[in-house]
Amino acid sequence: MSYVGSLTSLYTTIPDSVVGVLERAILQTRLGLYAHAERTFEEELRDHRTLPVIAIHHAELYLQQFRFRKSYETLKLASDAFPVREAAKSQDDKPVNLNVQAYDLIELFKALCNIKCRALWEPAYDEIKKTLERLGPIAVETYSDIQVFLFFVCSLS
Repeated sequence: MSYVGSLTSLYTTIPDSVVGVLERAILQTRLGLYAHAERTFEEELRDHRTLPVIAIHHAELYLQQFRFRKSYETLKLASDAFPVREAAKSQDDKPVNLNVQAYDLIELFKALCNIKCRALWEPAYDEIKKTLERLGPIAVETYSDIQVFLFFVCSLS
């Protein structure tokens, strides 16, 4: 199946019944139908709003409208619902859980939103530095779609 979303590997972390609704919200966002997309996120995806892939795409809706505080708040809600990042990290010999990678992306987006809504540069700088350190030992050709997205965001910053 062909998807509209950019983090499709995370679709395995949400119920199958939610994937179509999320895809519709993403398509509405991309088409500039922001009110419809927001309604979809707030009403139909409300029970799943703290799941990383849903929170990230929901926050992207607000980013496209330059509503940085709302984007930050959406990401913070998901971040607060996630177990502590360091406790959730896998051992060196095991792959990192997709939700942990998504959590890293949430933290990076939150930090970047802080630049726009609070004029705080240091958290973004620190998060970019941590992200690049985590990506450093990983061979680029083995990056997941999330890691590619993380690297891309860091390189733009």
